[in-house]
Amino acid sequence: MDDEHTSDPRRAECVIGFGGPEHATPAELRAELADDLRMDFEEEYQAALAEANANGDLRALADVLSRWQGELARRRVSDGETDLR
Repeated sequence: MDDEHTSDPRRAECVIGFGGPEHATPAELRAELADDLRMDFEEEYQAALAEANANGDLRALADVLSRWQGELARRRVSDGETDLR
């Protein structure tokens, strides 16, 4: 295998952010999402956790968390704008 195409495990290919207004934790996501969205998040999150456990690859987990963190951040901004009117 060509060294140039070998993945270096020390090199981050994805980042999972936690904390602050932009990076809600899974617990914060569960607490703040509406029931229907919470169920959707939970299904995706559990599937991503299972995939990570099965193959050691955290990319699916990072993708799920990033997408839902963005969704919650947009909802927080939207709710804040509504409250200010």
